[in-house]
Amino acid sequence: MMATFLAISTCALVYSQVGVKVYQFRPLGELGFAMNKKLSSEILFLPEFNNKVRLRFGFSRVALKPRLTTFPTYTIISGDGVGDIISGTGNIAILPGAKTYTKYNIFWISSGVDWRLIDSEKIQVYSGADVLAGGLTENYELITEALSEVSYSGADILGGIRLRLGVEYLINKVGIFVEAEGSSYLINHRGFFSNHALGFGLRHQFLN
Repeated sequence: MMATFLAISTCALVYSQVGVKVYQFRPLGELGFAMNKKLSSEILFLPEFNNKVRLRFGFSRVALKPRLTTFPTYTIISGDGVGDIISGTGNIAILPGAKTYTKYNIFWISSGVDWRLIDSEKIQVYSGADVLAGGLTENYELITEALSEVSYSGADILGGIRLRLGVEYLINKVGIFVEAEGSSYLINHRGFFSNHALGFGLRHQFLN
């Protein structure tokens, strides 16, 4: 997959269209409950429209920060041996605990297409869609009172789609654009997650 991405990126460079976008990553659902919004950036290979269509490729990484320093947790244990582990609890116990994140990073490469909806001399309005492939890396500590202390460091793969609506203003060889996006993706062993993003970027044409 990486070799394919590098080959595509090389082809895009031939057209000499390079863009950079700064955006606010806004996690939703369970991810939004745990993690703050985050400002990040994306490197783009972004050629001009060929009639009404253009291909685009990119790479981005988001280093998310948790909303809380420590998240409270609980663990339910049951069985005949519970009283031996925690005296006076009988055959069932609810144990308080805490989970602390030290790293939670999401990264992806994207490959997609834009469709031009409105084309004037200086302004272009477009919609688009991308396929995302990447991963998640995280570190955390999980402490369950009277039972265990666990430190975890690992990674999982990510795959999903992204939809967008954008507006671009052309000044000579520079395009100034704003994009609103929505993404949905599956993280292996964790389930589906989603986010919104609002970004501002520049695209430069080095050659005619």
